[in-house]
Amino acid sequence: MSFADFLCVYEGYQVKGQQIEYPIIEKNRYHLFYKGVINPLSQREMVVCRLKNNQDLVMLKYIRIKLIELTDKNYKSDEEFKSGVVTFPLEKTYYVTKSVPIELEAGKKYLIVIEGRMSETINEGTLEFDLLYKTPEFAVETVDQVEPLEYMDKYAPTKYGILFRERLFVTSI
Repeated sequence: MSFADFLCVYEGYQVKGQQIEYPIIEKNRYHLFYKGVINPLSQREMVVCRLKNNQDLVMLKYIRIKLIELTDKNYKSDEEFKSGVVTFPLEKTYYVTKSVPIELEAGKKYLIVIEGRMSETINEGTLEFDLLYKTPEFAVETVDQVEPLEYMDKYAPTKYGILFRERLFVTSI
C-alpha cells in the first residue's frame, strides 16, 4: 500500500489528479509545467502534492513547486511597484520528493506553480500531478498560459567577449 493509498483509505483524503503534457524541454531552459489557483478555504488544510513521471525519473530532481499567496497588494511598497520590479514576499518553494505536504491557511487564495530547469534535454511526455486533500470545498482552477513564455538569458558583460576597447597612449616630452 502506497502512502497516497494509506491517506485515502485511513485518513479520509480525496485525490484530485491531473495529467500535464509537456513538449521537448531543452537543456538549461526554464519551463513552466502548470499554473493553478487554489480558492480560499474556510479552515486550515494540509494538502499533499505528488508528482510522477514514468518516462524520466531523473527529471523530478529539477522540478520545483511554488506556492504564492495572492492578496490585493503583493508588493512591499509603492516605490517597488512603480519601479516595475514586483517581488512576492509571500512565496514558498518546495523541491519535489515523493510527496510534498503543503499547509494552506484559512481564507487565503494561493497560486500554485510547477516549474523547472532541466540539466539535460528531455523528450516530450506526461507528468502526473495529484493533490490529496480532506476538505470537500477544495478546488483548483487551472490557469491557461495565453501569452507565449519567452526565455531570456541574463546579460553578462563578459559573455560575448570585449566589444569595445580603448587605449590611451601618453608620451612624456
